[in-house]
Amino acid sequence: MSKVIVVLNPKGGAGKTTTAVSISNCLSTIGDVQLKDADPQASATSWIEIAEESGELPFHFEITNKSQMARNSEKYDFTVIDTPPQDSSIIDAAVKVADFIIIPTAPSGLDLERVYGIIEVLDSNNYAVLFTQANHRTNTYKFARAALEDEKIKTFKIFIPFRESIKSSFGKLDSCEHYGAFTHELLDRLKEGEEK
Repeated sequence: MSKVIVVLNPKGGAGKTTTAVSISNCLSTIGDVQLKDADPQASATSWIEIAEESGELPFHFEITNKSQMARNSEKYDFTVIDTPPQDSSIIDAAVKVADFIIIPTAPSGLDLERVYGIIEVLDSNNYAVLFTQANHRTNTYKFARAALEDEKIKTFKIFIPFRESIKSSFGKLDSCEHYGAFTHELLDRLKEGEEK
């Protein structure tokens, strides 16, 4: 059964594109994957163009728009959609076709405010927040995680650490070093959704 995974946050710089490309790469080790770039800024497109210079992609890639969001998703085990910041019509179209929504966010006060806003308007319970650019030893991270848990907002246990290697990964398809464990947790969440 094919699954559509949407990566969204209306705030730029939250790690949407890095997350979308990285999980597409990791998921391609277990199934057929399609990555769709729905962001007019085309960050995923630029990333993929550079990555293609180094060799063949392990997943299918296409640019999409709000009217073609779900097109061909049944042909793949997983379709991952990278959404833009601040374009509610594209975000709404992506949410409508989503089986699961990943909300990447840095663990800061301003970023958490955006997460609260997203959760308020989501008409779905199939989501979880992914902390990116996180240092689990800091009070900022501990506070952010506790604040979301207090509000009963679902979070992934795995977080993506703040690493220079992640920040400099643009145009590369890594070996799932940082996103591998997260992808396993995502698969568990997708499986739980099927069992309900």
